[in-house]
Amino acid sequence: MNIYTNGIEEIVFEKNTLNILTFRSAIQQYRFRDTLLQWIKGREREDMYFRVTYDGYDVVSKDFDIVNITGGALEFLEAKDANKQIMMFIKQQFEMDEQLLPIYTHMKNEIERTFHEMTIKFADFEIEFDLQSLVLENLLKQVEITITSNKENVSAFEYRKFIIDMWLQSLDGKRPKLLIYHFPEADLPIADMKQLLAYLNDLKVTVICITSKKVNADIVNLSNIKLFKENGSIYNISGLYNELMLFDYSHSQLSLEQLVKDLAFYDFNDDLLLLSDRWRTFLESNKF
Repeated sequence: MNIYTNGIEEIVFEKNTLNILTFRSAIQQYRFRDTLLQWIKGREREDMYFRVTYDGYDVVSKDFDIVNITGGALEFLEAKDANKQIMMFIKQQFEMDEQLLPIYTHMKNEIERTFHEMTIKFADFEIEFDLQSLVLENLLKQVEITITSNKENVSAFEYRKFIIDMWLQSLDGKRPKLLIYHFPEADLPIADMKQLLAYLNDLKVTVICITSKKVNADIVNLSNIKLFKENGSIYNISGLYNELMLFDYSHSQLSLEQLVKDLAFYDFNDDLLLLSDRWRTFLESNKF
């Protein structure tokens, strides 16, 4: 899966796994996120070029099953897209659950019988009711849906996992799945964030995670981490890896991939003063 847009280098996403995006420029980050959201809604920004390809073919958002989650937004269940997913999940449960199906059928029959027996007369006119729109989705729109847990305290990770699991359960598998997660660090502590990213990586779903935090190399492949510099180019993390292969890093307590990951984020964020003289000199003598 590839994305082409203004101002930044082409993004190549690995399918069915976790991909990390981090932007040095807040303006670039906002512009990319906003254009991506417009694409999800089937809209286009007149001032932006945005093209998505999948297996070499141009695609639109309707070609995917998409869930879009923003960290810190605990009102997610009230969002339009989330509400649609909840409705799909409930509808599926009514159709598949042997206990729920007869209850729904009985309720629908009773409503139809009541309305068929009801006629409002006024002067020489009669008002009757057309029940063709009496479908489950429309009935559900008339009730307030509340979701609770049997657990007294539900962590942010468990809450997010529930949303994602519900989304996956409601899909028919006919289209590729795309999960977009903005800033998980906004409502997850470090331990929960690692747990969430590991969970996302194991879903076998294409995940685009936009974050400002570095992630562990053992969670996501280095090639799936895209660090966008202010000029729109992607930090050459594979080049850093290759250079370190030729460098003596044996004194480090970290694995090569974790060391590459840490150094890349320090270099990307211009935080070289936080490094030892050895690594600061190494990064200053190389440009990635």
